[in-house]
Amino acid sequence: MEPLPPNDMNLLGEAATMSHHGLTLVKPGPTRKSRFWTYFMTYCPDHHPEKLNFARCNLCGRDISVKQGTGGLKNHMKFKHPEENEMLDDSVTYGVDNLAVAVGEAGTPIPNSVPIAKRRKTVPTSGLSRAEEIKMKKEEHYSKMWEEASSSLNRLRQALKHEEDVDVIDELEGDIAMMAKRKADYAALLNKITKTHQADVSG
Repeated sequence: MEPLPPNDMNLLGEAATMSHHGLTLVKPGPTRKSRFWTYFMTYCPDHHPEKLNFARCNLCGRDISVKQGTGGLKNHMKFKHPEENEMLDDSVTYGVDNLAVAVGEAGTPIPNSVPIAKRRKTVPTSGLSRAEEIKMKKEEHYSKMWEEASSSLNRLRQALKHEEDVDVIDELEGDIAMMAKRKADYAALLNKITKTHQADVSG
């Protein structure tokens, strides 16, 4: 897995295509609106049909599945490239003035390419979709549950260390039961919201 050369990191354009170590890569088009696509390219379907559901990281060359959306891109950037991830701005999308120089396998410019364009920031025309809002709330909810579970586990370890396990374990059983009820209530609420949203769309 080879990362793209530094000069290729800012490839822009709806159809900027390049060759790299025998691979034909395509810069994501305007339909790819997630900010995480800044650091990824897709495979040309004519040359790599088997990689239709994968994106290639420009930083490390790893293939990430995008079959279920951009969650994999988000996690890859968060855990593998935290510094670059912090530079991604939630409040902007990136426009383009013209195509960038596409670089061939040996580093030579592909004919008829144009100079590298400067990146410009534009204000997004719309906020999060209903589905994205639901997903974000779900992630926040389970993150909070994980923190509560981790805190309970740490308390249990401390109690066992000081031989106070009986009282604390009784208390933890109540905490776990409460967490299970919260999870069930949240699942029911999420299901209700989803059905309402589907009814609004179909209506």
